Amino acid sequence: MGDLVYTGRGPKPSMGILAERGRKMTPFRKHLVMLVALGLAPAFAAQLGTFTVIDYPGAKTTIAFGINDAGDVVGSYTDQQKSTHGFLQRAGKFTTLDFPGAGYTTAYRVNGGGDVLGAYRDSSSKMHGFLLRGGAFKILNDFPGAESTIPVGLNSRGDVAGMYILPGDKKHYGFVMTGGRFTTIDHSLPNDMSCALGMNDSGQIAGHVREINGTYRGYLWKDGKFTLIEVPGASKGQMWDSVIEINAAGDMVGAYSDAGGKQRAYLLRKGSLTPFDAPGSQRTRASGINRSGQIVGMFEDSNGVAHGFLTRVTPR
Repeated sequence: MGDLVYTGRGPKPSMGILAERGRKMTPFRKHLVMLVALGLAPAFAAQLGTFTVIDYPGAKTTIAFGINDAGDVVGSYTDQQKSTHGFLQRAGKFTTLDFPGAGYTTAYRVNGGGDVLGAYRDSSSKMHGFLLRGGAFKILNDFPGAESTIPVGLNSRGDVAGMYILPGDKKHYGFVMTGGRFTTIDHSLPNDMSCALGMNDSGQIAGHVREINGTYRGYLWKDGKFTLIEVPGASKGQMWDSVIEINAAGDMVGAYSDAGGKQRAYLLRKGSLTPFDAPGSQRTRASGINRSGQIVGMFEDSNGVAHGFLTRVTPR
C-alpha cells in the first residue's frame, strides 16, 4: 500500500492526489510475478510506503534520477524558460547544478562519498560527462573517438557506466569505465542501442538493449555476460522498457509497458517483481534505489506534467 504526500514545493500535481491524503491507495497491492528469464524462485512481493513528491521550487517539471545511502537525491528540472538544470536535494534543501558555460545540465547519480555524476551539452549539442566533487566540476574523459559520451551509472569506487555515440553512427553503445579504462558493452542481438544505466560496487550493470525491430529488453551485465530481464505480459517495443539501477544488494528498479501500453515502474527483489504506479499517474518510472530500499523516479500527472517521487520498501 502507499499514499502520496505533497511537500508544498513547486506546482501541485494535477491529479487529485491531495484529496487522497490519509486514505489507503489500492494501486500498490502487488501480485507475485515470476521472472522466467532469470530462472528465479518465487518470493513474496514487496510493499511500498508513502510516496513523496519531489518538485524543484518554481520548476515546470522535475525528474528525480538517483539516490545514495544518505538519502541525497539528484536529477534535473526544467525552468519557466524551458532550460534544463541538474539538482541536488540534501537534507530537504535543493541546490542547482549547472556545468559552467553549458545551456543544458542533468545529474544522474550521487554516490556514498557525495560525488555527483552528470552530463552537459556543449555549444555543438554534443554530450559529455562530469563529476562534481567538493563543489568543483571535473570533466570526464569521452569514450575514445566518440562525438557524445553520456555517463549515467556511478558506484562508490568511482567506476562509471553509460553510453556513447560515434560520428556518423546513430547507434548507442554501452560502456563501463574502471580506473580510466573503457570497455564497450554491446549485446550480441542485432541492435541499435545497448545502453548501460546503473552499476553497483560488485560491477553489475543494469541497462537496456533495443533490437533492430524496435523491441526493448532490460539486461543485467557482469564480466561480459548478459542476462536479459523480461516482464511477463509486458508490451514489446516500448521506450524505457529497462533496468535502470541496481543497488549493493542486487535489488533492481526500472520501468516496463503493460499490455495496454502504460509505463509502470517495478522493483525486482529476491526473485519477486513488484509493479507499481504513483497514485493517479499516467506513467511512472523508477530510476534509483539505495541500500535501505528508498526508491526515486518520476511520474506524469493527469496533465502530463513530470514530477519526481520518493518512496521506500516497507519492512515485512
